[in-house]
Amino acid sequence: MNSTDEARAGTEDARPNRFDVDLGAIAHNTGVLRSVVPGGTRICAAVKANAYGFGLLPVARTLVDAGVDALGLVDIRDAVRLREDGIACPILLYSGSLLDERTMQRIREHDLIVTINNDRSLAVAASLGEQVPTRVFVEVDVGLERLGISVDKAPGLLRAAASSGSISLEGVYTHMHVPPDAAPQYLDWQFGRFQALLSTMRGEGYSTGISMAASTPVLFRTSAMSLDAVDVGRYLYGIVRPGVEPGLAELGLRPAFVSLRSRITHCKRIDRVENLDAAPFAVRPGMQVGVVPMGFADGLAFLTCGTVLVRGLRAPLLGNLSLEHVSIDVTGIPDVATGDEVVFIGRQGTAEITQEEIVASQRADLPPASLAAAVRETVPRVYRPANSPPSPSAGQRYTPFVEPVNDVSTH
Repeated sequence: MNSTDEARAGTEDARPNRFDVDLGAIAHNTGVLRSVVPGGTRICAAVKANAYGFGLLPVARTLVDAGVDALGLVDIRDAVRLREDGIACPILLYSGSLLDERTMQRIREHDLIVTINNDRSLAVAASLGEQVPTRVFVEVDVGLERLGISVDKAPGLLRAAASSGSISLEGVYTHMHVPPDAAPQYLDWQFGRFQALLSTMRGEGYSTGISMAASTPVLFRTSAMSLDAVDVGRYLYGIVRPGVEPGLAELGLRPAFVSLRSRITHCKRIDRVENLDAAPFAVRPGMQVGVVPMGFADGLAFLTCGTVLVRGLRAPLLGNLSLEHVSIDVTGIPDVATGDEVVFIGRQGTAEITQEEIVASQRADLPPASLAAAVRETVPRVYRPANSPPSPSAGQRYTPFVEPVNDVSTH
């Protein structure tokens, strides 16, 4: 039995839940990004948080094959997994790990580039670099008020890093603050602070390596801030903020999130006539209910707009989510039965629940990238290879649960 057969066997034995991911969309979006940024600009692809929930290893391989220059993430364990999987490109560790002698040994052993943002992290990074200098990026805070050294203190840290024989200063980067209603002047102010810092260091004769400031929300607005490299996440996965950023079609991007699906495992008619006011949901005569084996523990609270698709029709959710189940109202859906496909996100026939609809229905303070990241590891990912045809577009019929021959499913 090969790895694909084993993966399929695992899926068949599991609850009938699946998250379909289009790796071809990620490869396509990488090409679109390459055409947007100036020639020679490097692409650092963010694969943090399990590649935004799409799956670290398959996504990382796809991105590298599509031509990104580096990968960026937070968790050292994930970076080590990439190295052990044969990923050889530069890997940048964002701020987020507590650096000490043990973590620095792992970082150096696997040739990772570590972020430093204060004197302590510089000292730890330099402590093991006597023989071979430790590769570092310096992170500067220009307005996000989160991670990174302040602009005023950054020159001192950069001078110390550039002058240390135990440190190889590979570059300097920032994460700009880009709220949905960000005025151009606010972005210009942050970018200007970063450029002024770089200019100061160059004026003093220091080389700061690669400079990187533009992330996905910046690139949705302008490519003029690309500098030597861009640090991109949800752009590559085809995720936009509905109503605030241009749509995917306008940008020429494709969603990597194809669908989130399951099946009805139990279907019954409700005959209750007593204590109706105490029922778990509003009961009415002739009501028919389907039970679907996906619930709160699978991340469903963040993955529904309150309705699903069954036989091409919308069916509302009923009552509260349980840990591993949700009930749906299938009253009036012709011939509905146990085993019918249920679509939470995606296309069924000519009907569709889009990821934008889901994002728009969630809390306004949730980031749009939370969608795929909310799909828990209890739901198997099923991958459409990068060389497979595009996901079905409007008007095309999606055949439920039929996989291309070389799909690979994994947890």
